[in-house]
Amino acid sequence: MSQLEKLKLKWEDESLNKFHSVDLESVQSFEQKNNVVIPDGLKEYFKTLNGTGEEYTDELYEFYSIEKIKKVSEEFQEWEGVPNHQSLVNIDMIKDLFVFANFSFNQFVYAIKLSQEETESNEVYILCGEEYKKIANTFSEFLDLYLSNSVELQFNKEES
Repeated sequence: MSQLEKLKLKWEDESLNKFHSVDLESVQSFEQKNNVVIPDGLKEYFKTLNGTGEEYTDELYEFYSIEKIKKVSEEFQEWEGVPNHQSLVNIDMIKDLFVFANFSFNQFVYAIKLSQEETESNEVYILCGEEYKKIANTFSEFLDLYLSNSVELQFNKEES
């Protein structure tokens, strides 16, 4: 069973079924608008599931559709709340990452590095306030962490 099939079954078991896959034109439109190349694994995810339909999983994760994904600098420009994610906007290393999911109503957010050219690695970061750390080298590695309910998906302040 493929990783995306496992993910879909997990979400269906949690009564999440508002999947609305996107076509290749929508993916290409996102790439052109943002001047990036979406890696194949993430592209297949959008074409197959495209997020949790603005609902949260049983573990309180929300995965965004391609229509909702924004750069960190755009997502948190006007942010008001706790933790203060607005401070992420000024961190050069991560301001151009794209936020694609959150945990527990934005306690933590997850963002991926997308580049102008195809690369083997598209690092995934966990962000919280002004703290951040890399947790995976690819979207596929991130999904492995998610499907195994890994502690790496939580931000351990002592490690940062």
